Amino acid sequence: MRIVYIANVFPYPPVSGHRIRNYHLLRYLGAKHELNLFLLLPEFPSATELTGLGGFCSSIRCYPQMHTGALDRPGLAIRYLLEGRPPEFRSYYNVEMMHDLQAFFDDHQVDIVQIEDPCMAQYIEAIPTVKHIKKVLTFHDINFRKFDRISRLETQLKRRLRLRLHSAILRRWEPRYAGRFDLCVTMSDIDKDLLKEMNPALHVKTVPNGVDTKSLTFNQKSSWGRELIYVGNMDYRPNIDAVLFFCKEVLPLLVQMDDRFHFTIVGINPRQEVVDLESDHVTVTGMVADVVPWYAKSDICVVPLRAGGGTRLKILEAMALGCPVVSTAVGAEGLDLEDGRHILIADDPSSFVRQIFGLLQNEEVRQRMILSARQQVENVYDWEMIAGSLNSLYQEMTEKTDE
Repeated sequence: MRIVYIANVFPYPPVSGHRIRNYHLLRYLGAKHELNLFLLLPEFPSATELTGLGGFCSSIRCYPQMHTGALDRPGLAIRYLLEGRPPEFRSYYNVEMMHDLQAFFDDHQVDIVQIEDPCMAQYIEAIPTVKHIKKVLTFHDINFRKFDRISRLETQLKRRLRLRLHSAILRRWEPRYAGRFDLCVTMSDIDKDLLKEMNPALHVKTVPNGVDTKSLTFNQKSSWGRELIYVGNMDYRPNIDAVLFFCKEVLPLLVQMDDRFHFTIVGINPRQEVVDLESDHVTVTGMVADVVPWYAKSDICVVPLRAGGGTRLKILEAMALGCPVVSTAVGAEGLDLEDGRHILIADDPSSFVRQIFGLLQNEEVRQRMILSARQQVENVYDWEMIAGSLNSLYQEMTEKTDE
């Protein structure tokens, strides 16, 4: 099949959520099909980054994303509002990219168009209606729910109101505009059910996030300390809130009981408020070349998220590597994991303290949970299996067209 892939994230190197998912799916699909990438990016990839995708992509076209402030391009913002389209999406519209897509569809026989994230869905306008091209829209999050949750964390009134307005517009726009696609892909059944509830006519399938279990070697620790870790993009508000909450409300309780506790925050682009958390008990690494060594020297992965959406690759990575996980219910949302068997759930400071100490003090419980988590990841969340299910969906769609 000839596939056109449209996104606003460059998938290499695979160092964050969207990049990791898209890199592994494209690597698998590129071995079977012709992949043509159209990418809208805040900065162009380096030659090394382009080489990282060159082995399995037939063509890669990159276009600059314009930064748009609240008051920029007001005419376009008003037009978007009148159309019921989120005004924030105007920064994802590139005229040259739209024209090049139209020309590509005119000149080539395309079977599948996959668009990553609703903010890029407007490029469906480039697809000629006369051509029987199957259109797929990926929801990494259900965005109206994500922005509603983020708004509750925001302390600045102006920004909180803007987030709530954006969420309200998305609540109407996302389910309706998704109806123009032949298939919507979500990360979890929870997201799928929510989307179907908003628009029962949608064709929605779950293709979950995963991990490369073959490259992530299970780490059987011989001794246990008091090293805690959190991994995530430290420029993303829910991640910032998570580490602030943990450092201010959970870590002091742990240190009071045992001053050997140490918390490492691993992730790109740490905001100043995250950097300011540095202390004798907290390390902020910034971007690292490889997260695996950091997991290896950690005893527990904590995921104190109180907002966000989609599913957490960080949880699956930790489990694949043999690092037990204590998470909020929001952090573990959408993953097929059983509390007490694969993961421990804690939603308040005292629960986090109880679960962390319970893991460290009970060898039998800890080892049983670590082994069960790794097995669940292998059985349900391996990338090769997940990519195979997406490929099967593609084949079903194109076979129906042939009939």
